[in-house]
Amino acid sequence: KLVKDYVVGDNGRGMLIDSSTLQRNPLDFIEGFYNTKVRGKNVYVVFDEAHNIPKTLASGIFLSMFQKQSMNDPHISINIPEYDGTIDLDLRKQKFAFATTDPDRIFAPLRDRMKILNFDPYNEAELSQIVKQNCESVIFLGDVLDHISEVLRGSPRKAIDVSQDIVTYCENKCNSEFGPDQWKELVDIMTINPVGLEDDEYMYLKEIKSRGGEITVSSMAAILNHPRTVVQEIEKFLIQRDLLKIGTNSIRHLTPKGYKIQV
Repeated sequence: KLVKDYVVGDNGRGMLIDSSTLQRNPLDFIEGFYNTKVRGKNVYVVFDEAHNIPKTLASGIFLSMFQKQSMNDPHISINIPEYDGTIDLDLRKQKFAFATTDPDRIFAPLRDRMKILNFDPYNEAELSQIVKQNCESVIFLGDVLDHISEVLRGSPRKAIDVSQDIVTYCENKCNSEFGPDQWKELVDIMTINPVGLEDDEYMYLKEIKSRGGEITVSSMAAILNHPRTVVQEIEKFLIQRDLLKIGTNSIRHLTPKGYKIQV
């Protein structure tokens, strides 16, 4: 579990919680999280990867926790019959925020009760700087940082993960220098796809390219053995990176940039 402490108000305590670690059973959540970390405390909780909040919580306790409140009454009391009691919150002392890179996967009624703040993804120069900061013992050669930042999908977390792989690689090689040749070898070792494609995205490009660069979503769903909704999720990054476009009659087309990807 990821927990980061910082001051919130007077003697406050902040927590960064990996949502995938939350207890799925509401009663376990109350006993293991609310009673020990929130109840009666001055606290700011940030639920990271909020799209991983278990639906058993998102559709129940969480939905009740974030009902609209009067500005004059910041108190919330949630009756939990199975718990034989209530959860009491004071939103002046107990505050909650959510972070995600995939808001569409958050339980829709819960998402509708949130105030959404959108942040631009990190650019390649910023990602390169993060890699350098996390590889203090490594000397980067040539334009290798440009190649590295291309596969990070705008994510500082991926930048940190790749940095750890680079440090380990250099330690194993007993060589602090890391250039394009070393990056190419590490890409092969770690099976990193072009432009940071996930495996399903890579297979999507491979299949559409082999079929002349166009396909319907239904056909792709059958090929990948995924429901249409999953295929449409796969398409989001491809469209965002201008590798794929949707034409008339919902036909999917590879873009000129998509044709250039080696798959």
